[in-house]
Amino acid sequence: MDKIESKLIRAASELLECVQNPDLTREELCRILSLQTFRDLGSESAFIGEITQKGTLAVTHAFGIQAREIESWKEIPLTSETPLSVSISENKPVWLDLAQDKYELFPAMKKFRGHGINATLILIPVRKFGIPLGAIGLFSRYEVEETFCLDNFFELVAGIISSSLNASSSFVTSLPTLKPRTSIHEILSTREENILEMLGRSKTNAQIANDLGLDDSVVRQDTIHIYRKLGINSRSEAKAFYKKNLAKQKELKT
Repeated sequence: MDKIESKLIRAASELLECVQNPDLTREELCRILSLQTFRDLGSESAFIGEITQKGTLAVTHAFGIQAREIESWKEIPLTSETPLSVSISENKPVWLDLAQDKYELFPAMKKFRGHGINATLILIPVRKFGIPLGAIGLFSRYEVEETFCLDNFFELVAGIISSSLNASSSFVTSLPTLKPRTSIHEILSTREENILEMLGRSKTNAQIANDLGLDDSVVRQDTIHIYRKLGINSRSEAKAFYKKNLAKQKELKT
């Protein structure tokens, strides 16, 4: 594991700890995203875009961006050709070189005020149980290129942030019914199941790493993946999930 990947895993782990604070506000979350989580990516500012009760998109909270700069980002149709709407509707990160292609790829961007000192805009879609909630936006002063490592990192961050966002009830009712998973084996890998079992038995990361012959950083990364896949946000929730869904199965096998 290289230094960059280690830094990203550490950043995701720190964010996970922060969102477990019940008093954390959206404004504070944006500050943490900008100054801590995305710091090594040259972050200048961060914002949260959410689906509203009207079925439109709006930037609801931000850090490092003045209110006048995002005033025009309040009522964006889901069908509009903007980075925010495309990221959410297509469920994929959108990377935009602000110096070159923002108007070529997204002509509708001409309607919106820019954030002129930055080089890259990245939009990361956020979903929970397959339901679109919104997106996280990152303005960077660097020319950030898309990589497999960063894609994985953004997926982890989106899973963590999903606990802080709620789906608009009017939007959710228009979505098709999702086919539920029938087995935990369809969701988690064998190693993730083993880690979940140990979390359910209140073992620490160090104990899990020792028992499975893994590095601590691998256990931390897999734990974040487990949280994202199961829609849980803490070790206590992991323990409760294990007891409810897996403990009895383990007992029957023995």
